[in-house]
Amino acid sequence: MGITGTQAYELRIGIRALLILASAMMVFGSCAAPSVHYTTVGFGEIPREDLVVAVFPFVNKTTYEALEGEAERRIYDLIARQKRFRLVEKARIGEILEEQKLAVTDLVNESTIIRLGELLDARYVVNGTISAARIEISAPKLIGVNYDTRVIGRVKTGARIVEVSSGKVMFSSVQSGQAVRRCWKKELNKVRGPAEDIALLAEAIGDASESLSKALFNVLPLTGYVIVVNPGGDVELDIGSDNGLNLDQEMEVYRRADCGSGGTEEVSVSRIAKIKVTFVDTIGARAKVTKLYSKKNPIIPGDMVQSLKVSESRFRWSDIF
Repeated sequence: MGITGTQAYELRIGIRALLILASAMMVFGSCAAPSVHYTTVGFGEIPREDLVVAVFPFVNKTTYEALEGEAERRIYDLIARQKRFRLVEKARIGEILEEQKLAVTDLVNESTIIRLGELLDARYVVNGTISAARIEISAPKLIGVNYDTRVIGRVKTGARIVEVSSGKVMFSSVQSGQAVRRCWKKELNKVRGPAEDIALLAEAIGDASESLSKALFNVLPLTGYVIVVNPGGDVELDIGSDNGLNLDQEMEVYRRADCGSGGTEEVSVSRIAKIKVTFVDTIGARAKVTKLYSKKNPIIPGDMVQSLKVSESRFRWSDIF
């Protein structure tokens, strides 16, 4: 029986990883690596085990009761699409809240959040509020061919990401979101109504939710290792779509060396290059080098890679999915 292309790729990755990483370990056992043109940076390697995230219900402080559950639903779905994190099931969170006899309004208390995170075996929790929501009617600056009126849904949400073990707030921010409908003024009644307003505000919440999901992506970046450097200069990685890696993802390549002596533990970490993913499989990927910081220090097997932060100004989930 033959094997598929994917199986062959996985087999090749596995065998070569074992052989090459074994030799790479000899390189990183000391500070014998070249020191010229290295830029030393602080680097906290993210554990490679599953990162469990619990998204708690957001407190709805607006007069629109139908918005209950909208923020956490959209954030949950966005995070799930990354495949980077393991999410606590919504039903399980509901069960815990019921067991603890807690209401959604109790989820603003920090000690309560941490206690629930521990009960759910979560590493991180996400919670927040929908603090404002409104509908505006305005004329656009430039009249379009098919409209002269805009119906705008605006919301404001506050959210934070908390590390359960330490209680540290990894990210906290107030995000604004908006959604727009365009129409002729004489047809305004066709796009306005309770259901239509809620749908518009829900879209605005989705807009604000993207910023929070982006923050989680940045606060907990994806990490992996170079396992093969091809003759043409492309590199192969030990992470793939199952880890949340996406096509065109930009990453930084690092090298670390243990420099401790006399019982001390010191680690030197240096930037080596920037790469961009050109091919993604389930458990592996290939990337091209977009910037090498020094020709004297090329990428070698065993170098670490970490996803670059996505800037809020250019971030859209459609860019990476």
